[in-house]
Amino acid sequence: INQFKCATLPELEMVLRAGARKALLAYPLTQALKIERLLALAADYPDRWVATIAGSPVHVEMLGDAALKCGQRQPVMLDLDDGMHRTGMRMDQEALALYREIDRHPFLEAAGLHLYDGHDSFREVNLRAEAALRHVGALQRFREQIESAGMQVPLVVAGGAYSFPYYARTEGMCGSPGSFIYWDERCRSDMPDMPFRN
Repeated sequence: INQFKCATLPELEMVLRAGARKALLAYPLTQALKIERLLALAADYPDRWVATIAGSPVHVEMLGDAALKCGQRQPVMLDLDDGMHRTGMRMDQEALALYREIDRHPFLEAAGLHLYDGHDSFREVNLRAEAALRHVGALQRFREQIESAGMQVPLVVAGGAYSFPYYARTEGMCGSPGSFIYWDERCRSDMPDMPFRN
């Protein structure tokens, strides 16, 4: 395993030190010092792909200003909300406009789309599949809109512990397993269809 999704800067630093080739900081940064730390970590590992997410114009503005100030390009994934309402934007024209803003910035790199669906923790397999495939379809349609507008979507990272297989099985998407440390008896009982090993 050489690609990781992290929730905090210390996690990001840990996986980079351990040799991660790709690392995504999947929580929006709104403090200048934390953004500076992100850029410093990316600079410390120039041969790695170190990205973050943005789910509002404020995130893009702060990331863009910091990247411009240090003269360093920063990959940014657009964070999307498909029902959890924790972070991200709805897949609409505002989100398309924000992706365009990332794409046009001289020191930001539009790196793709991110979606976390942790609210869909269904034990029943059919409900779990239905919810995940609904999100997969929405992501595919939104990706097509972005590409039709002349922009690239290099990567789609989506899912959580309950849904990641559905994204991983979809061409052009990367499923992110979520809180793997909780793959214990609960996961084995909640998802008997998955070959979890305690």
